[in-house]
Amino acid sequence: MDFDDVLFNTRDFVADYKKIFYSFGVSEKLFNKNYYGYPVKYNGHLMKYNPEKHLECLEKEPGINVASIKKEVHVFVKSTSQYIFPDVIDFLKSFPKKELFLLSYGETKFQKIKIKNSGIERYFSKIIVGDELKSEMIKFSVKESDLNYLLEDRVAQITDVEKIFPFVKTILIKRPEGRYNDEKNEYCEFQAEDLREAKKIIVN
Repeated sequence: MDFDDVLFNTRDFVADYKKIFYSFGVSEKLFNKNYYGYPVKYNGHLMKYNPEKHLECLEKEPGINVASIKKEVHVFVKSTSQYIFPDVIDFLKSFPKKELFLLSYGETKFQKIKIKNSGIERYFSKIIVGDELKSEMIKFSVKESDLNYLLEDRVAQITDVEKIFPFVKTILIKRPEGRYNDEKNEYCEFQAEDLREAKKIIVN
């Protein structure tokens, strides 16, 4: 299963993260100038957010106290559990740890910190963080015999996985709080608004 926007309220996390920069005089335009979110297209080069490189770029801007921003960001990411959706723990507790795998796209160091400090690591038998498509993560990290369901909020990722592992049942997660509003396609076998609905699909 995916992390951002499936287990983790990334929309609220990013909004609060940006407030740190704004409080030190970084405008929204300046913040976005060197910020990369989830890639829209897959063309062999996926852009991912790297906070260290972001701060390096801001150091070139006059009047920005990058050292203070870095300090506040460090404190901010120490506890990310408040951004875990309320239905997540109940869902994770409903399944044996050996059946749960977390597949997360992102800048490895930053993403691992977010996941570790969210408090959900103990529910997964394996956590894979990388900057490649989910099918690649699965190919080298998960046995095919362990693949049952994929819970994901991006149709592009579902499509990619389903083409390579057609036996995997896919659930498109479309939370109201999600940052993306991907439309279900022929590779999405199910659709759920949250993990309560996803749980019913899996159990039934």
